[in-house]
Amino acid sequence: MIKLRVIVLLALSFFWNLNYAQDRNDLIKIRNEFEKGRIRDPNSSLKTIHSLLASNENLSLEEQSLARFLLGQSHLEQEEYDSALVYLETALENFIETGNNVWNARTENAIGICLEGNRLFQLSALHYFRALELFKSIKDRKGEGNTLNNIGLVYLSQNNMLQGKEKLNAALNIGKEIKDTALIINALNNLGIMSLENEYYEEALSFFNELLK
Repeated sequence: MIKLRVIVLLALSFFWNLNYAQDRNDLIKIRNEFEKGRIRDPNSSLKTIHSLLASNENLSLEEQSLARFLLGQSHLEQEEYDSALVYLETALENFIETGNNVWNARTENAIGICLEGNRLFQLSALHYFRALELFKSIKDRKGEGNTLNNIGLVYLSQNNMLQGKEKLNAALNIGKEIKDTALIINALNNLGIMSLENEYYEEALSFFNELLK
């Protein structure tokens, strides 16, 4: 009887470890999708991560933080900004606690995007500038460029064309420096739209022509 009980416990432990490993692999897969630019199926990701958090009590603080960040990002990509902020703000507290500046910077940037989506531009800029300093401190040029692009858009939303153009040009320069096509396209497109809206038609045309090269 004792042997049978031991066998059952060992079997349960084996299947628990197997399920945990699979759940962890799913989390890493979603993280990798985010790092490549976009979570492919946000709805599916929400279900997977909620299941992971509910069924695994032994997750490290780093894993819990990452899971909550990815929950927030999944909501963000569906423009569900209020839901996203709930998870992102908790993730941010945890990343600050563990001193993880890479994910701290990414979370500050994501919070800025949510606040910008809710048209809270001053609060949005505050988080973008925090993200910018963090990206600089970890020498993440891509993160720095994307955040400068976001700050530029906030300035444009507030009709501050001078500052907006300065930040977008800085983002464009970084994009060219690191040969990041997506960043170059975003910066050129935003500069072109800014020039067009201010009736600087020749300048707008030059940006759009460069975009087509």
